[in-house]
Amino acid sequence: MNKTKKIAVGAERWDLIDETTAVEYFDVLTELRSANDTVHLSLGTGINDANQEGLVKVTHRLRCNMTTARFLHSLLGDILANVDKAAERKPH
Repeated sequence: MNKTKKIAVGAERWDLIDETTAVEYFDVLTELRSANDTVHLSLGTGINDANQEGLVKVTHRLRCNMTTARFLHSLLGDILANVDKAAERKPH
């Protein structure tokens, strides 16, 4: 039986469809700008093989409205603050 997952969207609960795309690592920002109240963010991964010039493969092209961008900014800030606090508590 396929169990439907829910996700909070504002005060509502919406069905979540996860068709599971591949997870890709990124370590390079290739585009970061805003236009017409939309944030444009493109990400890539650096590839540096022996005896070859390095290159960046674009892995994600993301677009979102300013409300979502601000929410993401807040969540990332919270995650980073928690990581920093945990690092401060570790003995050196």
